Amino acid sequence: MGVTIHFEGRLKKDKYFDTIIKIATDFSKKYYINYLHFEESSKFLERVKNEKDWNYEGSTKGIKIEPD
Repeated sequence: MGVTIHFEGRLKKDKYFDTIIKIATDFSKKYYINYLHFEESSKFLERVKNEKDWNYEGSTKGIKIEPD
C-alpha cells in the first residue's frame, strides 16, 4: 500500500524555487532516499478539488521524493 502527497503553491519569488529544490535534494541524499527532478513543458494532470474536476494542462517542474 502506498500514500501519495501532492503539494501545490506559489512562491513569492521565482528565485526561491531553486532553493527549495536544493533543500529537498540535500535531505534526500542525507537520508539515502530516492528522488527524481522533473521538468516538462507540456503535461496534462487530472485532478479533483472540492469534489469537482479541476484538470491542469501546462508546464510542470519539481522533485519527486520516494521515501520507500
